Amino acid sequence: MPIDISPVVNAGILLAMAAVSAYGVPLLRKAGEKAGIDLSVAKQQALQQALDKACQAGAVAMESEAAQKGWDHIDVRNGATSVALSYLVQRFPDTLKLAGVEDVNAPGALASLRQAIQRTLPTAMAPIAASPATTNGPPAAAA
Repeated sequence: MPIDISPVVNAGILLAMAAVSAYGVPLLRKAGEKAGIDLSVAKQQALQQALDKACQAGAVAMESEAAQKGWDHIDVRNGATSVALSYLVQRFPDTLKLAGVEDVNAPGALASLRQAIQRTLPTAMAPIAASPATTNGPPAAAA
């Protein structure tokens, strides 16, 4: 009798990605340092909070598709990233300016923000993916 371990694998992937997500703000800080921008701790925290909120919005927007395809599906991750990027740019322009992103259309700005979102997204997706409301398949039959 085959055993479906995909929920365990999905959870493991999300947790591994969450561990990597801690590098989102440091990556932006390093990019800023190369451009001569210094982020204070307060600015870093404000940027991280904005990234977290944007990633949560992206994850929530993809709940329906994730229920069908799974949270680790490329379409779900790409969709959540796109929603989060739009949300971040539209809702937090002042925070982005404080962090040194004066013009999101400047060369490399959107790419840096996308990378930060991709690193932060697993942390936002993990609680939503763990919710019983977003299972990847039919409920287990009662014994």
